[in-house]
Amino acid sequence: MTATEPIGETVLAVVATAGFVATDLLYIQDTGTLADSEWARCQEIVANTSINLIDGLTTQKDSADVIWNDANVWAAQLDLTAVTRLRVVFQHEGTTGANVHVKALMVTGDSIG
Repeated sequence: MTATEPIGETVLAVVATAGFVATDLLYIQDTGTLADSEWARCQEIVANTSINLIDGLTTQKDSADVIWNDANVWAAQLDLTAVTRLRVVFQHEGTTGANVHVKALMVTGDSIG
């Protein structure tokens, strides 16, 4: 990213757009506050000028932040009624590989009724 972009902005100024295409799922990594990172969908690319989003940013971004394309989100619904503890393990071995952020959330249905 090459500029500070305010909340609600849909046109993100960038120096390079190689590898990005319309409809890509994007992960916009906030390098200052990881919790301010967010997901977005690419609407269109203006070659080596901007990455345009379908929906505006939910938090301000700056030129230190990074936009990753071909991002993935996985969700799994599991019947864990007999389980009292859940552990999530992500393991990456090697000196190089994909940049990864892992966030695990668990929603229980014990108060639904």
